[in-house]
Amino acid sequence: MSRNNGPRPPTNRQLAVGELIRGALARILVQSPPNDTHFQGKLITITQVSPSPDLRSAKVFIVAQGHEEDHAFIKSLNHAASYFRREMAGMVDLKFLPSLRFYPDLSFANGDKIGKILLNIKQQEIL
Repeated sequence: MSRNNGPRPPTNRQLAVGELIRGALARILVQSPPNDTHFQGKLITITQVSPSPDLRSAKVFIVAQGHEEDHAFIKSLNHAASYFRREMAGMVDLKFLPSLRFYPDLSFANGDKIGKILLNIKQQEIL
């Protein structure tokens, strides 16, 4: 009988493919971003790429300065996913290029909220 202790951690291959994709996407965003007004003048940081265990799909977590929770921006990224995949084809050497799905990385915003709460608690203890 096997135990189910939750989701498995990513394999070394998943981590390596994730970093390969992250680097290729960063190059695309700098050198040849999609011809869409949503991308003009935006500073986009790709924080993590998480490939599925079969490496056929990947979740791409991003932070866009000033657009942390902008659903229209995330929607435009997902709409341009096929463009990113086409551009990536010549940059990475993989048997299959994963389909991409973009998500906002809210960990920085959540970290700021937690920091403010802790600071507030500390200030209340001083009083």
